[in-house]
Amino acid sequence: MLGRLVELATGLDFRDALRELVFSPLGLERASAHITEIVTWPVALGHRPGRNGTVEIVRPYSMGSSIPAGGVNMSLASLMKYIAFHLGEHDGVGTGALTRATREAMRVPQLGKVPTTEQMGLSFHLRTLNGVLTAAHGGTAGAGHRCHLQFVPERSLGFAILTNHTEGWRLLQVVERATLEGFEGLALTPNQPICGYRGHGEMLDHVTPLANQPPPTEYVGRHLGRRGNVTEVRAAPGRGLRVGNASAPVLFYGPDVAYSSGDDRINHDFIRDNGQVRWMRVSGQVVRKES
Repeated sequence: MLGRLVELATGLDFRDALRELVFSPLGLERASAHITEIVTWPVALGHRPGRNGTVEIVRPYSMGSSIPAGGVNMSLASLMKYIAFHLGEHDGVGTGALTRATREAMRVPQLGKVPTTEQMGLSFHLRTLNGVLTAAHGGTAGAGHRCHLQFVPERSLGFAILTNHTEGWRLLQVVERATLEGFEGLALTPNQPICGYRGHGEMLDHVTPLANQPPPTEYVGRHLGRRGNVTEVRAAPGRGLRVGNASAPVLFYGPDVAYSSGDDRINHDFIRDNGQVRWMRVSGQVVRKES
């Protein structure tokens, strides 16, 4: 809907509006939402796991069903130039670029990601590591690509990671954490509650379960997701919760924050309204508790 409003306001196709309003003023030479332009540049094709341990190319090359929701292709050099813009290292190459005050306003928290302390700015996911604010965004593409960009304004650090494999989100997390800790000594503290989703999957490998798990009663029930999909949450034998058909129990590592104890270790957050559990968030996707 917002993409259509941009088209009405500018009189341009949304892909062309991106070029005129964002890419050109910032000097991003290898950034486009037009597949007819992208194929003229060197392109790393996306891959995915195939049969019997093989790797196969993802076909067809997909730009996604909604360009405004995530249909931009960009080189690593252009991504770094975009991050440098938000770090204040340059102000663009022409007229029309956002002012520094506006860029800083994009990092002002607008919404809290309860039950964690993480927040959302304007397009940036905000996380605090050792008292230092980080701003990040990422994404996945239907053609098999994974992307993550992040900057730390207080430390003038910025980096971007691109992979061309559907399982590349695992590499993103490893490289992200190694970069933050190696350059600036920033890291998640043990059992720090995190949302676990900033445009791509994120394993909670820094948490351990509480010795005393909360009673399952208020978490148990039917949870309704997209297209009418229902996820049953039940008490697991022994301790924790059983979510859907997953074999590994979900264990709490803090108040209303839990994780799958299987190999994926993905988050399961429970969100309250007036003290009652009303929603469950799994890797950033929210389902509503019905009963």
